[in-house]
This record gives sequence, structure tokens and C-alpha cells, in this order.
Amino acid sequence: MAQESARLLQVLFALQRCFRAASSTWSHGCLESTLVKAERQNTSSPLIPAQLCWPSAAKHGWSDVFATLRAALHSPLALRNTAQVINTWIYELNELKLRDPWAASSMSHMRLPRTAMGNHPSLHRGDFEAMGSEHRGTTLVRLLRETYQSRQDDRNGLVLVELGTFEAELTRYLAKYGSGYLSEIHTVDCYDEAADIVFVDADHFYEPVKADIKAWWPKVSPGGILSGHDFRFGVGGAREAVLELLGNRQIFLDSDAVWWTRF
Repeated sequence: MAQESARLLQVLFALQRCFRAASSTWSHGCLESTLVKAERQNTSSPLIPAQLCWPSAAKHGWSDVFATLRAALHSPLALRNTAQVINTWIYELNELKLRDPWAASSMSHMRLPRTAMGNHPSLHRGDFEAMGSEHRGTTLVRLLRETYQSRQDDRNGLVLVELGTFEAELTRYLAKYGSGYLSEIHTVDCYDEAADIVFVDADHFYEPVKADIKAWWPKVSPGGILSGHDFRFGVGGAREAVLELLGNRQIFLDSDAVWWTRF
């Protein structure tokens, strides 16, 4: 893993040199040639060996990284943001050293959505946080769909509670793209009824996250999901709190540092 990470870092450094080029025409050609050269050198080498953590890594791996970078070629800001995100993944995946069955993931999910590359309005206004919120939204919409489809006998809309919201970008995204699976969506700090999906994204430090998990886990309905944000190494304390309280369960690490487990 360390060897592959170092190799990808070299590619990213080369891309950064291209990004700083004065001529946009030359910069684009530099980016393209860098990607072609790097991909040719690694056609049979996945980013992360499949046997380490991710069963689908051999299928996706490097090809997924280059597809994402290629999609960003037409937007310099998107390229820079993509490089920053991948940089973070390299560091955190090396440090977390996740293992099945206590943690699982899929390289097909750990990527920026292709629709967010190049023509995403938030990229043009430089608002990477907005793109991040949409990225979390795609994960939650997928979880909503899977939970909804798993309930063969009860196809009533699901109840989702989002704990911790600032500008409600994620809430608006879920209301738009997850409406087919939802009957209710709440952005509250206190909710006494059962919820099908609870997303904890308030204070990211150890004690508050631990308190949130203790308070909300009993409210998750059978077959429902408790999820949250910032399952990261050396940042805040969400990872430590999640593993302490839920470490005996299967915890999934998804894109944008989203963690989740099913009741």
C-alpha cells in the first residue's frame, strides 16, 4: 500500500507542476501527458492490493483514480480539489489500516461522483464545502435506496434524522434526490420517535460524538442505519468514539469519511 501511495503522490506532484503552468494550453497538454504516462506504467497495478481491505479494489483501483482525474482536466479548480481529496485518502487509508469484518469499504464508492467534475456549479464559485456536502448526499441517497428496497413488506417512506446542520445544503440535497424514499426528514437536536436513518454530523470531538451515538443508537429502527461524518485518523475524535461504542459491529467507511452501521 505504501509503495502504491508513494507512486500516486509522485503523479499528483507532477500534476501540480502542470497546474502552475502559465499557459493554460500548455498546462492541459502537460496534464494529459502526465496521466497517460502514469497510467501506462500502472496498467496492472491497483491503488490498494485487494487482499488488504477492499474486495473490489482490484477491479477499480488505479483506473478509477485516473478516470476521476481525467474528468477534472477541463476544470483547474476541480483538478486541484480532486488532488487534495486523493491526498487525504492516501494518508488516512494508510493510517486506518482497516480490516474486514470490522470495517469494510468499496473503491467504487470511495470517489468523487463523476457528475461533480467539470460542470458542477459549486466548483465555479470555489465552494468545495458545497461539493463535499453533495458527496455525502450521494452516499446517504444510496443508503436510503438500499434500505427502502430491503423492506419488501413495508414500502412506506423512510424517516431520516440529520443531527448537526449549518447551511442545510445536505438537507436540501436529500430532499431533492432522496424524496422518493422519504416520508419525513428532520434536522433537529432532539427527536423521540424511531428513525430509519440517523446521520450524526454535529460536533466531531470524542466526547460529543460518543454522547450522540449513545443517545441516537436506541432510536434507530430494526434494519435502520446509524451513520456519521469525519471518521478520520488524527482529526477530531469521531473515529475513536465510533470504534469504542460500535467496534463489535460491522462498520462501513464510505466516501467523504462517512461511516455507517446497520442496526
